[in-house]
Amino acid sequence: MFLTVHSAVGMAIASRIDDPVAVFVLAVASHYILDSIPHGDDNLVDKSLPELIRRRKLTRIFMVEVVLVLVLGFFILTKVPINPVYMWLAVLGAMLPDILWGVHSVVKWRWLEPHNRFHNLVHNPLKIIISLRKGLILQAIALVLIISFIL
Repeated sequence: MFLTVHSAVGMAIASRIDDPVAVFVLAVASHYILDSIPHGDDNLVDKSLPELIRRRKLTRIFMVEVVLVLVLGFFILTKVPINPVYMWLAVLGAMLPDILWGVHSVVKWRWLEPHNRFHNLVHNPLKIIISLRKGLILQAIALVLIISFIL
């Protein structure tokens, strides 16, 4: 899933739970649950491209996603009485598994290998491949439903 969807679920969790530890833990857990659903972004960047070009493209996508998450977060904060610290903590928790995966893919720290293996294991475990287009539609619908739940 895109970070925007993961973060929106984190925001939904923070909008209903008033315990920062539970918010963070549930947001992290929600990431793995969402990633187990086929979501079409497995081939977001062509794997045949040189590694440096792939990393640059993924970095650009990550930067756009962070901006979208910030915009969504500030929008939610203007519409819903939610503790902003808990909400941003949930956003961090919801994004953390992908951040760790990204860091591992760049720097190859050995201590991140167990997380990387687990993340890959739970990512679409049924190996159902859907197109990027269908995945984007699925994720857009999910995002609208999550935002509707929060509001």
